[in-house]
Amino acid sequence: LGKGNRKQNYIHAEDVAHLAKKLSLEDKNKIILAISPDNYTNLEIADFIKELTGCKITFHGKDFSRSIEYFENDLSVSSHAFIPIKQGLKELIEWKKK
Repeated sequence: LGKGNRKQNYIHAEDVAHLAKKLSLEDKNKIILAISPDNYTNLEIADFIKELTGCKITFHGKDFSRSIEYFENDLSVSSHAFIPIKQGLKELIEWKKK
């Protein structure tokens, strides 16, 4: 929808699992945000998918949703090496082809 300008944060399921396991091993309870370090527009994600598959991007209607961006703060985890979005999309596309 729209022109793909809406931004959001994407995180790989393996990163979420890693963070959940890490938290389960902590001595004390704490709250963290399971966010990746980067926020992307939907157009950027579509361009990555186009690059990996050769598909065509088409725009329809309007997107009235607001962007939701997350940034590192006291509740985020910066010590984890996150799976890059392009790698995660490539893995997902290869899995779907099976």
